[in-house]
Amino acid sequence: IPINVYIQEAKNLSHWALEDAEVLTAAGLDPVLITDLPNRCEALSQAEAVWFVEKNTGKEAAKKWATLSPLAYDLKKRLLMDLSFAFRKHPDLLKALHAIKKKNSQAALIQGLNDLGGLGRKEPEPLSAIGFDMSLLDQAAQTSADLSTVLADANNSRIECSSAKKNRDRAYSLLKEAIDEIRLVAVPEKCVVRILALLFDPLDGYHRPDVQEEMVREDIIAEKK
Repeated sequence: IPINVYIQEAKNLSHWALEDAEVLTAAGLDPVLITDLPNRCEALSQAEAVWFVEKNTGKEAAKKWATLSPLAYDLKKRLLMDLSFAFRKHPDLLKALHAIKKKNSQAALIQGLNDLGGLGRKEPEPLSAIGFDMSLLDQAAQTSADLSTVLADANNSRIECSSAKKNRDRAYSLLKEAIDEIRLVAVPEKCVVRILALLFDPLDGYHRPDVQEEMVREDIIAEKK
């Protein structure tokens, strides 16, 4: 179910559990789970909000990369062509250009544009001799900086490396742990041996029916017959 629905159900459960705290603790429930349930709800709510923002930031960053990267590759290609012609009589500079050209990763695009801008500013005379547009060097540096930010935003939101996602999952696990234990004690059909006295006086509101719980209840009823 959606996280917001799950949190609301947990808050409802917290209200009922507080009212029935005496019965639940008598049945063996750790009272800390009852008193701490609102805190766990709030922790999950906050963690989900942080993850939601980061996840959507990543989506926007991916869109920006898709828009900007083709233009960046075209700029890199143009700079390599123009600088190669301007530096044709400078083997050491051509060697540096070749090192930039052979790398094709996303990180290499960012670093390559930055290096091309720096190399051009360091050797302006050959570029001036061919009428090169020197503003392209500043454009390369700015594009490199922009893409670096976009790529960082996209990478930070990836599920496998996101601390926000891990924090959200950890908060969910802690809340679920408390909810499952409270329901286990409160719903007698699921713990018929441990709290037999509650069999004919179940606590209302704790049981959220789903396929798995329906199967468990049917098995227990079958065992009673």
